Amino acid sequence: GLDGLFGLIEVKEQKIRTDVGTRTSPRLKEVFAKQDQR
Repeated sequence: GLDGLFGLIEVKEQKIRTDVGTRTSPRLKEVFAKQDQR
């Protein structure tokens, strides 16, 4: 169900986070900043 979906999203997020070049994108920084507040 939803748990599986969120798990999948988390895995994708971690892959993106490890890509430093991707992380430097201002839009993504904004998204990650919001998520990091949780």
